Amino acid sequence: MKRDLELIRDLLFAIEASPEVDMVASLREKGYSEEQVGFHSYLLGDAEYARVIDVTTMGHVLPQALAINLTWKGYEFLDSARESNRWKKAKGALSKVGNTSFDVIVALLKEYAKQELGL
Repeated sequence: MKRDLELIRDLLFAIEASPEVDMVASLREKGYSEEQVGFHSYLLGDAEYARVIDVTTMGHVLPQALAINLTWKGYEFLDSARESNRWKKAKGALSKVGNTSFDVIVALLKEYAKQELGL
């Protein structure tokens, strides 16, 4: 399964809103499967953007996790990616180069935020 940046961002918003929001249900409404949510939760835990519980079983093809809450790093990314115009601008820039590392995306978002602040 490919990493889905929209799902990553949506999942971080859902984790932030938790426990008020059923994360899986809210993301299922956006067209994501439970397996996609579980795998991307696992990725967020692996990258230390969220605290997760590994719920992978022998029946899973891909690693699965249940996100519990965001870490400082997760909040920092979410604050950089929260503004939708900034997010769209970063995604537009990325579409010119194709796939790139998540660190580049984070750096772009931070750079756009600095520009907005006149720094």
